[in-house]
Amino acid sequence: MLNRRKYALSLICSCILFLQNALLVIGDPYPPLTPITPQNVYEIQELNTIGRGWIADSDLSPDGKTLAVAGTLGVWLHDANNLRKSPHHLVDTPNIGYVKFSPDGKWLAFGSTEVGIHLWNTQSTDQHISFSAKPRMVAFSPDSNVLAYEKQSGEIALRDINAGRVNTVLRFDTFEMGDVVEGLAFSPDGKLLALATSYRILIWSLDSPDEPRMIAPDIGGIWSGNILAFSPDSTLIAAGQGESAAVWNIDTLSKVATFSANRYPISNVTFSADGKRLITAVGFYLGGRFHDSVQIWDLTSGDQIATVASSTSGLVEAAIAPDGQSLFISNLDTVQRWDIAENRLRDATTGYLGYVNSLTFSADNSLIAAGFSNGEVRLLDTVSGEERLMVETWAEVDKVILSADSKVLVALSTLHGLPSPSKVWVWDVASGAELLLLEDDLTLGAGDVALSPDGSLLASSFCSDINRTEICLGQIQLWDTSTGALVAVFDVESGFVTSLVFSQDGKYLASKSA
Repeated sequence: MLNRRKYALSLICSCILFLQNALLVIGDPYPPLTPITPQNVYEIQELNTIGRGWIADSDLSPDGKTLAVAGTLGVWLHDANNLRKSPHHLVDTPNIGYVKFSPDGKWLAFGSTEVGIHLWNTQSTDQHISFSAKPRMVAFSPDSNVLAYEKQSGEIALRDINAGRVNTVLRFDTFEMGDVVEGLAFSPDGKLLALATSYRILIWSLDSPDEPRMIAPDIGGIWSGNILAFSPDSTLIAAGQGESAAVWNIDTLSKVATFSANRYPISNVTFSADGKRLITAVGFYLGGRFHDSVQIWDLTSGDQIATVASSTSGLVEAAIAPDGQSLFISNLDTVQRWDIAENRLRDATTGYLGYVNSLTFSADNSLIAAGFSNGEVRLLDTVSGEERLMVETWAEVDKVILSADSKVLVALSTLHGLPSPSKVWVWDVASGAELLLLEDDLTLGAGDVALSPDGSLLASSFCSDINRTEICLGQIQLWDTSTGALVAVFDVESGFVTSLVFSQDGKYLASKSA
């Protein structure tokens, strides 16, 4: 489950609405398009939705046959053995933050802090239960009859699903404002409930639930994600703590093992169905890009069996299939199925878009160029949603530009932080070939880029740092896109240039300085 928060961007221009990282193209679907004016703005109709938004959480059914994916545009059910097959759109409730199958596979729970909790009967989709509690996560009891969730700060409710009432409320002190619920899990034998907060793990015996036992993890704290898991025999509990994962004995609460292979915080831990392996995952956003990897550990020897670098698009969830042969990894824009023995990608979903940072239309409105936080740039058909081109940069894409004739595509990518080096890519749309790559090895970043109407000139405002100071000198560079040659440099006395734009006829170049 992804708990990282990133706000969506809303843009309205001549015929596009971008909301919650999905692309909604609006306007009259039959040419000629009618310009949007104050008089007809309420008559705007949705023409097309491109993509399924981004993925917030996923869960594999107990029989390993169905993969549920939750995100900004609802819940989708995939065939786990054929991820490329078109999924079933179960509900279109927006902004779903978590999804969870019950152990018997009968119920599918999903919801968020915005939409409350929803339960769907997978055997009869007409049966739908919802209630107003708005927790960040839920957990099913092993018999699938009880749903646990945070009722309010300092209270965990145990709800009898069949009776439709809360039978038990577990209470705990919240010592710090940041001491929030990060993980929740029943032991497989049904005797215990564990809760992870930012600073500790609490374990209740459900036979006498008055006073929980406590584990205080080492310095590093517990990070957001599915970072709490019981072993199948209920004798061990694992949690992510900072840059490592620890395993404790349930009876003694003593630490029995520590696993660490990263320099980024662990965001996900889970045991294999046979209890012989531990899966740890990292999905950490730093410096303008995601750092994603999954490790599989042998619990007996402590050896690392395999490492899978899933992508750089933001890891959400990782789980081993019940047969122990496949590893499912969910990212913001895809779910992948890996063969564990061969450490090879077997299958992956399509259609999820991840975080969209920048959009632009082609001059004839037939194409949309989109830049993503994982460094991808995609050219999409506005009507069909078909991907015409996909190219990759090295970090978060801040800006995309299409030339007036749609033959040249430009992207500005920045590794955010100090120093913040930037790169500018120029591609030929027809072939996907890279025409030009500008790197600022001796500078502190690029303020902006602009493309002349005919696509022949690229203007950039790299921050000059000749003296290796943090003082940016105002400068504009002009590049020939066909040859990659630097044809002119202009010094701007008013300081670092943060915005550039060519006039529509290509005769003027305007700049704005910080």
